[in-house]
Amino acid sequence: MSNLTIFAQRLKQVMYERNLTQKQLAELAEVRPATISTYLKNTTEGDSKGKNPSLSVAIEIADKLNVSLDWLCGISDKPTGKGIENAPLRMNEYLELLIYMMKRGGMWVKKDDRTVEDERGHEISISDISLVLEDTVLEEFLIEYKKLCECGEGGTFEKEFVDTYTQALINKFEGYVFDETRWDPGTKWHMG
Repeated sequence: MSNLTIFAQRLKQVMYERNLTQKQLAELAEVRPATISTYLKNTTEGDSKGKNPSLSVAIEIADKLNVSLDWLCGISDKPTGKGIENAPLRMNEYLELLIYMMKRGGMWVKKDDRTVEDERGHEISISDISLVLEDTVLEEFLIEYKKLCECGEGGTFEKEFVDTYTQALINKFEGYVFDETRWDPGTKWHMG
């Protein structure tokens, strides 16, 4: 049995993770589905079933999938070099991320109901839903990041500086591990 190239393995991986078909990826990369198929069949033995993409196509695929070209080609183990803010995030991925964070960190959902008057004097009920942070490290990060964003939006700092400092801020918390023992589904998940 042939061994797939790292490019083929990682392309399959990211397609699986994003639930993309060969046809969908071909449309994104502006190539034919059969071309994607040949990339997915490429082996380290160099048999005739597959081939590597040209550099320009590999760059286009990496860009459209928002992964680094270095990762896709096996040069790096870090899938993204662009940052999560540019990554396409489907709602189910966003929800899974929130659930993961709620299970692992000190964050939970709080719902407050209140009544206000509209412009015609009628009372209407409003529900405010908040994410409550019990994790002081996460809270510290979000406060620092909010200040940084405000400086960027106000024109105090150039975008490049904000991006660089954001990455430095993220790296500051690299060694921190969420304490999953704090999660108590009986008290953290209810919304009332």
